[in-house]
Amino acid sequence: MADSAPVLLGAGGHARVVADLIGEVQGHVAPTPGRHPILGPWLGTDDVVPDLVRGGSWFAPALGFVDRDGAARRRTVVSTVPTDRLATLVHAAASVSTHATIASGAAVFAGAVVGVSATVGPTSIVNHGAIVDHDCVIGTNVHIAPGAVLSGDVRVGDDSLIGVGASVRQGVRIGSGVVVGAGAVVVADVPDGMTVVGVPARAGTS
Repeated sequence: MADSAPVLLGAGGHARVVADLIGEVQGHVAPTPGRHPILGPWLGTDDVVPDLVRGGSWFAPALGFVDRDGAARRRTVVSTVPTDRLATLVHAAASVSTHATIASGAAVFAGAVVGVSATVGPTSIVNHGAIVDHDCVIGTNVHIAPGAVLSGDVRVGDDSLIGVGASVRQGVRIGSGVVVGAGAVVVADVPDGMTVVGVPARAGTS
């Protein structure tokens, strides 16, 4: 295996998607060993990350965002890795403007669209078939789930989740730590830490 192959930070379903995109990995780091050969060998728990950094490894963030606790763990694990050791992943079947910015550790998956002058922040995910249109700004550690649509000039704060198939009207500001439920239609700004659901989206539980 090539020395340049990255270490996966994660071992779940999202990690398999990341490994499939990369094609070759050094192995994976997770609380317990992953069960799929595509993940490569288990290298240990999160505690081994500093040693791997010192050994010169580079890394692919591969922790999904299931809930706020998942986002917190992803931020904690990834924060132990220097920015210049994080792989930036863009699938060949994604459409990313040459005038968009994809930060270190971010991932854009097959079928996704990132428009002109859009910014996807560090360790954020634009998942399969999602659309991040022109001039959107996606913060750090954000997950734009499969099929979600952000119209132009939307802002999404750090550690937020835009759920499967959700839609966000142009110009809307979404705070940090927000969860937008699956299929929700967001037509107004959402404050930090709120969960919104429904059509139109209102405060609720996802």
